[in-house]
Amino acid sequence: MNNEEQKEFEEFLKWKKEKNNQAENENVAQLQTEEVKDNDAKEKSSSSCMGKGLGCGCLGIIVLFVFFAIYGSYLNNEQNKTVDWSEASVMSEYFIKGFMKYPDDVNFIKESKNVNEEGNGTFKITGRLKANNTFGQAVPYTYNIRIKYNGGDWSIKSNWTIVGGNLYNEATQEFTEF
Repeated sequence: MNNEEQKEFEEFLKWKKEKNNQAENENVAQLQTEEVKDNDAKEKSSSSCMGKGLGCGCLGIIVLFVFFAIYGSYLNNEQNKTVDWSEASVMSEYFIKGFMKYPDDVNFIKESKNVNEEGNGTFKITGRLKANNTFGQAVPYTYNIRIKYNGGDWSIKSNWTIVGGNLYNEATQEFTEF
Protein backbone atom coordinates (compact mmCIF):
# COMPACT_ATOMS: atom_id res chain seq x y z
CA MET A 1 0.00 0.00 0.00
CA ASN A 2 1.50 3.36 -0.99
CA ASN A 3 1.39 6.55 1.06
CA GLU A 4 -1.59 8.00 -0.78
CA GLU A 5 -3.69 4.86 -0.26
CA GLN A 6 -2.64 4.73 3.37
CA LYS A 7 -3.71 8.38 3.94
CA GLU A 8 -7.02 7.68 2.21
CA PHE A 9 -7.57 4.62 4.41
CA GLU A 10 -6.74 6.59 7.59
CA GLU A 11 -9.16 9.35 6.55
CA PHE A 12 -11.84 6.72 6.00
CA LEU A 13 -11.25 5.26 9.50
CA LYS A 14 -11.37 8.76 11.01
CA TRP A 15 -14.63 9.52 9.17
CA LYS A 16 -16.11 6.17 10.30
CA LYS A 17 -15.14 6.87 13.93
CA GLU A 18 -16.76 10.32 13.83
CA LYS A 19 -19.90 8.85 12.29
CA ASN A 20 -20.13 6.22 15.07
CA ASN A 21 -19.62 8.88 17.76
CA GLN A 22 -22.43 10.99 16.25
CA ALA A 23 -24.76 7.97 16.19
CA GLU A 24 -23.89 7.13 19.81
CA ASN A 25 -24.52 10.70 20.93
CA GLU A 26 -27.90 10.68 19.20
CA ASN A 27 -28.82 7.36 20.87
CA VAL A 28 -27.77 8.64 24.30
CA ALA A 29 -29.83 11.79 23.86
CA GLN A 30 -32.84 9.78 22.73
CA LEU A 31 -32.50 7.37 25.66
CA GLN A 32 -32.26 10.25 28.12
CA THR A 33 -35.42 11.79 26.69
CA GLU A 34 -37.26 8.47 26.94
CA GLU A 35 -35.99 7.95 30.50
CA VAL A 36 -37.32 11.33 31.59
CA LYS A 37 -40.70 10.49 30.06
CA ASP A 38 -40.72 7.06 31.78
CA ASN A 39 -39.85 8.61 35.15
CA ASP A 40 -42.68 11.13 34.79
CA ALA A 41 -45.10 8.33 33.92
CA LYS A 42 -43.89 6.20 36.87
CA GLU A 43 -44.31 9.08 39.29
CA LYS A 44 -47.85 9.63 38.09
CA SER A 45 -48.76 5.93 38.24
CA SER A 46 -47.15 5.32 41.64
CA SER A 47 -48.89 8.24 43.19
CA SER A 48 -52.24 7.07 41.88
CA CYS A 49 -51.68 3.35 42.65
CA MET A 50 -51.26 3.09 46.39
CA GLY A 51 -50.89 6.54 47.79
CA LYS A 52 -48.48 6.70 50.75
CA GLY A 53 -48.28 2.90 51.45
CA LEU A 54 -46.48 0.21 49.48
CA GLY A 55 -45.86 0.92 45.82
CA CYS A 56 -47.40 -1.17 43.06
CA GLY A 57 -44.01 -2.71 42.33
CA CYS A 58 -43.57 -3.94 45.90
CA LEU A 59 -47.09 -5.30 45.98
CA GLY A 60 -46.51 -7.10 42.68
CA ILE A 61 -43.31 -8.67 43.96
CA ILE A 62 -45.04 -9.85 47.12
CA VAL A 63 -47.90 -11.38 45.11
CA LEU A 64 -45.44 -13.18 42.81
CA PHE A 65 -43.45 -14.46 45.79
CA VAL A 66 -46.59 -15.88 47.42
CA PHE A 67 -47.69 -17.45 44.13
CA PHE A 68 -44.33 -19.19 43.57
CA ALA A 69 -44.18 -20.35 47.19
CA ILE A 70 -47.61 -21.98 46.90
CA TYR A 71 -46.82 -23.44 43.48
CA GLY A 72 -43.46 -24.82 44.71
CA SER A 73 -45.05 -26.56 47.68
CA TYR A 74 -47.70 -28.00 45.37
CA LEU A 75 -45.02 -29.40 43.04
CA ASN A 76 -43.11 -30.80 46.00
CA ASN A 77 -46.24 -32.58 47.27
CA GLU A 78 -46.98 -33.96 43.79
CA GLN A 79 -43.45 -35.30 43.48
CA ASN A 80 -43.77 -37.00 46.88
CA LYS A 81 -46.97 -38.72 45.75
CA THR A 82 -45.49 -40.46 42.72
CA VAL A 83 -42.88 -43.15 42.42
CA ASP A 84 -41.58 -45.12 39.49
CA TRP A 85 -40.90 -48.80 38.90
CA SER A 86 -37.25 -48.62 40.00
CA GLU A 87 -38.15 -47.24 43.43
CA ALA A 88 -40.84 -49.88 43.84
CA SER A 89 -38.31 -52.53 42.84
CA VAL A 90 -35.86 -51.41 45.52
CA MET A 91 -38.55 -51.43 48.19
CA SER A 92 -39.79 -54.88 47.15
CA GLU A 93 -36.29 -56.27 47.72
CA TYR A 94 -36.25 -54.62 51.13
CA PHE A 95 -39.56 -56.29 52.07
CA ILE A 96 -38.55 -59.70 50.68
CA LYS A 97 -35.31 -59.67 52.69
CA GLY A 98 -37.42 -59.14 55.79
CA PHE A 99 -39.02 -62.57 55.29
CA MET A 100 -35.71 -64.41 54.89
CA LYS A 101 -33.88 -66.17 57.70
CA TYR A 102 -30.50 -64.70 56.60
CA PRO A 103 -31.33 -61.42 54.84
CA ASP A 104 -27.69 -60.44 54.30
CA ASP A 105 -27.12 -63.56 52.17
CA VAL A 106 -29.97 -62.89 49.70
CA ASN A 107 -28.94 -62.46 46.04
CA PHE A 108 -31.63 -61.20 43.68
CA ILE A 109 -31.41 -62.35 40.08
CA LYS A 110 -31.86 -59.04 38.25
CA GLU A 111 -32.59 -60.59 34.85
CA SER A 112 -35.68 -62.35 36.22
CA LYS A 113 -37.26 -59.28 37.83
CA ASN A 114 -40.51 -57.96 36.36
CA VAL A 115 -42.21 -54.82 37.71
CA ASN A 116 -45.78 -53.94 36.72
CA GLU A 117 -47.52 -50.76 37.80
CA GLU A 118 -51.16 -51.46 38.58
CA GLY A 119 -52.17 -47.83 39.23
CA ASN A 120 -52.86 -45.78 42.35
CA GLY A 121 -49.29 -46.33 43.53
CA THR A 122 -49.62 -50.14 43.55
CA PHE A 123 -46.89 -52.29 42.00
CA LYS A 124 -46.61 -56.03 41.38
CA ILE A 125 -43.04 -57.31 41.38
CA THR A 126 -42.05 -60.86 40.47
CA GLY A 127 -38.66 -62.49 40.19
CA ARG A 128 -36.18 -65.02 41.47
CA LEU A 129 -33.52 -64.99 44.17
CA LYS A 130 -31.04 -67.23 45.90
CA ALA A 131 -30.72 -67.26 49.68
CA ASN A 132 -28.66 -69.33 52.03
CA ASN A 133 -30.41 -71.89 54.19
CA THR A 134 -29.38 -72.99 57.68
CA PHE A 135 -26.61 -75.14 56.22
CA GLY A 136 -25.17 -72.27 54.14
CA GLN A 137 -26.36 -73.66 50.80
CA ALA A 138 -27.85 -71.28 48.24
CA VAL A 139 -31.52 -72.20 47.74
CA PRO A 140 -33.51 -70.79 44.79
CA TYR A 141 -36.76 -68.92 45.48
CA THR A 142 -39.43 -67.38 43.31
CA TYR A 143 -41.23 -64.36 44.71
CA ASN A 144 -44.36 -62.42 43.90
CA ILE A 145 -45.18 -59.28 45.90
CA ARG A 146 -47.69 -56.44 45.59
CA ILE A 147 -46.82 -53.20 47.38
CA LYS A 148 -48.61 -49.86 47.59
CA TYR A 149 -46.95 -46.46 47.95
CA ASN A 150 -48.75 -44.23 50.48
CA GLY A 151 -46.86 -40.96 49.87
CA GLY A 152 -43.91 -39.23 51.49
CA ASP A 153 -40.29 -40.23 51.10
CA TRP A 154 -40.25 -43.38 48.96
CA SER A 155 -37.19 -44.79 50.74
CA ILE A 156 -38.93 -45.07 54.12
CA LYS A 157 -40.48 -48.49 54.73
CA SER A 158 -43.47 -47.11 56.66
CA ASN A 159 -44.58 -45.18 53.54
CA TRP A 160 -45.29 -48.49 51.79
CA THR A 161 -47.82 -51.24 52.47
CA ILE A 162 -47.62 -54.90 51.46
CA VAL A 163 -50.86 -55.68 49.66
CA GLY A 164 -50.09 -59.34 49.17
CA GLY A 165 -47.71 -61.86 47.73
CA ASN A 166 -45.84 -65.08 48.30
CA LEU A 167 -42.41 -66.62 48.40
CA TYR A 168 -41.87 -70.06 46.84
CA ASN A 169 -38.96 -72.18 48.05
CA GLU A 170 -38.01 -74.24 45.00
CA ALA A 171 -35.95 -76.73 47.03
CA THR A 172 -38.70 -77.66 49.51
CA GLN A 173 -41.59 -76.64 47.23
CA GLU A 174 -43.22 -74.62 50.02
CA PHE A 175 -45.11 -71.32 49.77
CA THR A 176 -44.89 -68.51 52.30
CA GLU A 177 -47.77 -66.02 52.05
CA PHE A 178 -47.54 -62.41 53.10
